[in-house]
Amino acid sequence: MFNIKPNRRGLIQLLIISLGITTVINGILFSFNINQSVTQPIKPEYPLLPPSWMIGLIWTILIGFMAFTQWLLIKKTRDRILLSLIPILFLNCVLYPLYSQGFSNDFNQLIGNLFTIAFASFITGRIRSITTLGSNLMMIVTLWGLFATFATSKLI
Repeated sequence: MFNIKPNRRGLIQLLIISLGITTVINGILFSFNINQSVTQPIKPEYPLLPPSWMIGLIWTILIGFMAFTQWLLIKKTRDRILLSLIPILFLNCVLYPLYSQGFSNDFNQLIGNLFTIAFASFITGRIRSITTLGSNLMMIVTLWGLFATFATSKLI
């Protein structure tokens, strides 16, 4: 779809594309008040979650990590399957508000969180030998997924 080169321009393209998509989605969420409020947690019964605007900021940073990791992989491998992993994770993450029905479907949120954790963990391990930095950045995505799942569980 996009011809991203393993140079600085390619990195900038990846960041603009991924962060642009994320910004548009965050803008839609906040404009249509899909997440209930921009100053309160998504659901008040989840006291461990930060305010919605902070969750949006965190995900924007995580999406930036994904873009940077994808660029590192483009620089170091031509394996098409490996290069498709992060875009799949990215799509899963940006579509989360849709398949979680505006963060209101607890079951879909849990399944989405578990998939994100499992897939980001898989990517973390799979790319470790290719790019340690990229692997560590994907580990941060995994850790955020773990925290978000714990924070939204009915166990606390």
